[in-house]
Amino acid sequence: MTRNIITRIFILISVLSSGLAFADVSDSESDAETWLEDDSEFRSLEVNEGELVFIEPVKDKTTLHSEKELIVTQSSLATGWVNLRQCYYHISPVAVTDIVYRYKQIRNLTILSTKNIGKATTEGQVVHLHDISAQASLCVTAEVNVLEKKTADVFVISSGPYYQQFFDGYYPYHVSLKINYPEDLIRVSHVSPPAQPLFNVLSGEHQLSIEAWFEGILTIQITFTRKVVS
Repeated sequence: MTRNIITRIFILISVLSSGLAFADVSDSESDAETWLEDDSEFRSLEVNEGELVFIEPVKDKTTLHSEKELIVTQSSLATGWVNLRQCYYHISPVAVTDIVYRYKQIRNLTILSTKNIGKATTEGQVVHLHDISAQASLCVTAEVNVLEKKTADVFVISSGPYYQQFFDGYYPYHVSLKINYPEDLIRVSHVSPPAQPLFNVLSGEHQLSIEAWFEGILTIQITFTRKVVS
């Protein structure tokens, strides 16, 4: 039996036992979205063990990329509900897998588009994927209750934890996060982690954009403060 066949059997076992996962949620609970990495000997024997390390952009086009947009409206300040649009790019080939969302509350989960995926269906907070080919992608939309009201004038959105894990190792992950919000009602008062090299935070009109390449576990927290009406 060749090493490649042994590796593929090992990968199959890891899928069935959820040995590899990537996550991208906004809840205190960990959202394990079971996934399969490529079979390139898991890239390296030296792997990250969970410590957050920002890295230079990876040229490898198979690196998992999560692109998320959250839309905060005036009603969100009262209800906590925001609109979500999220795409995953460079999903690794596998026969069957699920994406399980574990937000505190989610509704109207809908598939917008797929590429190189034979079949995709939703069931509650789960997206079922079948027959995934190379360079696959998936885009969904939903409503999620993630805007937490800390006080009458302070609101917080937590996005994460983001990670891509194979047993004890964490592998490169590319995250793009945009938050649109009513700038006339609230302002961004704090971002954690703070802006730094390789963790880019850009504030524009009605929008906050964050771009990061990293290994380990990343949770992004944005604090908004209500503007004083004069």
